[in-house]
Amino acid sequence: MAEVPRISESEWIVMEVLWSKGALSAADVVDALSESQTWGPKTVKTFLFRLVHKGVLQPIGPRLDRRYLPVFAREQCLQAENQSFLDRLYGGSAKPMLATFLRNERLSAEDIAELKALLDRR
Repeated sequence: MAEVPRISESEWIVMEVLWSKGALSAADVVDALSESQTWGPKTVKTFLFRLVHKGVLQPIGPRLDRRYLPVFAREQCLQAENQSFLDRLYGGSAKPMLATFLRNERLSAEDIAELKALLDRR
């Protein structure tokens, strides 16, 4: 499968709607975002166009009844974002990121036990 393109924070919001609800029309996406965003239809359509251009969404159906379907699963995009974050801030290595996190975060005994269990399984 193709490499997952980078998507912006706003594009990510649009994608969350499509991942949770499946293929939708532009109007359906606008409706779904109306409570959480102040974007108008033109803005949402711009995001949809960009996501199609990047290869993240596939338009389906005739123009008047077009729906948009995610090409990549949320987990694939999340993994790509995680790797991009590691590459940009930590030279691609999880170890310094985890060390920074552990030094700066308040963790309960339960959190520490869960993290230890994750590392042991890894």
